[in-house]
Amino acid sequence: MKILIAEDDPVSCHMLESMLDKWGYDKIVARNGVEAWQILQSKDSPKLAILDWMMPGMQGPEICRKVRKSPDSQMIYIIMLTVRDRTEDIILGLQAGADDYIIKPFNHEELQARVQAGARIIELHRVKNELISIVSHELRNPLTSILNSLSLLANGDAGELPEQAKKMINIVYRNSERLLRITNDILDIRKIESGKMEFRYKPIELMPLVEQAIEANRAYAESQKVKLTLKNIVPGLKVNVDSDRLIQVLTNLLSNAAKFSKPDDKVIISFTRQNDTVRVSVTDHGSGIPEEFHRHIFKEFAQANSSDMQQKSGTGLGLSIAKSIIEEMGGQIGFETEINVGTTFYFDLPEYHSLMPEANPQREKATK
Repeated sequence: MKILIAEDDPVSCHMLESMLDKWGYDKIVARNGVEAWQILQSKDSPKLAILDWMMPGMQGPEICRKVRKSPDSQMIYIIMLTVRDRTEDIILGLQAGADDYIIKPFNHEELQARVQAGARIIELHRVKNELISIVSHELRNPLTSILNSLSLLANGDAGELPEQAKKMINIVYRNSERLLRITNDILDIRKIESGKMEFRYKPIELMPLVEQAIEANRAYAESQKVKLTLKNIVPGLKVNVDSDRLIQVLTNLLSNAAKFSKPDDKVIISFTRQNDTVRVSVTDHGSGIPEEFHRHIFKEFAQANSSDMQQKSGTGLGLSIAKSIIEEMGGQIGFETEINVGTTFYFDLPEYHSLMPEANPQREKATK
């Protein structure tokens, strides 16, 4: 494994190089912060970096923040090297994005242990990515084939089936659909983590797109005995987005709202416009979200502890994916909730005007 040493002090740098050589690691050295950031952006960037806090050009915490915001480099494990031993300074470094820290002058055995811990975490990420790749190739394609075959059977294309057989086919079909959705969610999370989720931006009218999402989710809502209702219609609103990805977000919000609604209730989809921002809101009248779960709601694999939510929840990936998509498209997502009253999830997007540029070159670059 290759390790970046970003250290401007020649003595400390030489010590680090000697120790990493002794422990069998490859290394690359940067003498200032700008050079370190360039290395971390490169195609074959090291997966582990030892960054000095104080460096010319760019300090360690700034590099950490840039790494965590960059899709191409955010999975790098960072050990901060610093003479700052106050608790508040250590917290600042970790909040900036460092994974670990070592205080100068450092103990050789401690440094080795922390590097080894980082290497184990990097290996776990590698194994996880390999597993996801296996899921992609070995599970997704057969599932799609199974769904197509089940659809043919359900439609009678292979001959009329007994009523009991039809019911069983429908059960298998619904469970296969759910398994495929889980598979797609896991793959989307991997794409987001690696910065490989593709976005194709185009100015579109928002209302027809939302209506399309409502129609696509109406059957599911009806299966939950819930009605999807559109209100506060504002015609002519345009946004510059990837329409497929925005429908993915809407589908998640609509299906969640239907899932957590009471039978014979309504899910309300509404629009508001403020200045140059458009808000789309999805409101249910379910049990609400427990307060202790609020700060976890958009995290991967987040699951609430309440019995109602545990019984109805899925993978815990949908809202995390929705947040990443909306933020990538220049918007924000949030929610308001009240126990035993209901929950509103909403997202805000910049309104598109004909004089605006149709694409953001920096965003296009980041999403390819």
